[in-house]
Amino acid sequence: MKPLFRTGLFLFLLIFSFSIYGQQYLVVQKPGKVKNFKYEVGDEIMINTRKGDLTLSGEITDISDTCVTINTYIDVGLSNIAKVLRPRRFFTKLSKLFFIRGGIAYVTIVGINGIINNDSPLIDEQTLTISASMVAIGLAMKPLYIRKLDTTGKWALKVIDFDNIPDEQK
Repeated sequence: MKPLFRTGLFLFLLIFSFSIYGQQYLVVQKPGKVKNFKYEVGDEIMINTRKGDLTLSGEITDISDTCVTINTYIDVGLSNIAKVLRPRRFFTKLSKLFFIRGGIAYVTIVGINGIINNDSPLIDEQTLTISASMVAIGLAMKPLYIRKLDTTGKWALKVIDFDNIPDEQK
């Protein structure tokens, strides 16, 4: 065998061997529905606990049948997870970028334009009303930043372990 072919074959087998190991998933789903969210080792997660009402967040380092390990030192039992919190980036960006920054930019542009044109009221009342309402809408959208998946109600937690899939019976 040529050395280049042998090296390529070795690298292929090395990479292939890393992708063969079984994976475990923490699945949050609505029973009877297709909608679900999957978490695996290395994903970021944010949860609320039932006991103590704590909010924990971090990287998932281990998933077992009964608990999830976060940041290698926090073990949380599946029965102790009350809510899984998922950030909603669309609402966060819409609120912060469009409404809050847009309202501030609008009043700033009108103010600079009033300085340039020597307007008597630098910023008129209508502009302040529109700008203040845009900022208020952006701040009112803050509860929409995080989606709360209540595992005591509509959502259920499951652990899918691909290491323990039984062989087909023939």
